[in-house]
Amino acid sequence: MELPPHKKYFILNKLEDLELYYNKSKQREKQPQELKRFECFVHFLKGLLQTNPLKRWPSSQALCHPFITGEDFTPDWEPPSTEQGIT
Repeated sequence: MELPPHKKYFILNKLEDLELYYNKSKQREKQPQELKRFECFVHFLKGLLQTNPLKRWPSSQALCHPFITGEDFTPDWEPPSTEQGIT
């Protein structure tokens, strides 16, 4: 018995693809602030979804991310080290 082909829900394979897909969508004009917030969100996801457990952010570091705190975001943002003690 042959199974029917499965439905493909996602056309994207990497977070970088999500950025490209989002930027190319023509539903409406995106404001610069919205694009920067989306870039911040993708950066946040990349830190949480790192496949290398040594590079993956624990929750204490993730809570310091500008996406959560609302601070200004720069693409080179790095979380505070766990040795420094997060306040």
